Amino acid sequence: MVGSAKARNFLKALKDKRLVMWLHFLLDIVNCLSDVSLVIQANNCTVSDVWLELKSAKQSIASYIGW
Repeated sequence: MVGSAKARNFLKALKDKRLVMWLHFLLDIVNCLSDVSLVIQANNCTVSDVWLELKSAKQSIASYIGW
């Protein structure tokens, strides 16, 4: 019975619009930071490459402030 109550509460949380929007927001942020990480890990990356990717990530994240 405890397991089914947990599952029911979890399902209720997943149906909450605010939670779904928050998860989508976090997914966008993780994707943005993933791109930065891949550039930094590249064997042939330059400081300029990293700087441009960080600048792009900053702009992407700043665009969410306008919500």
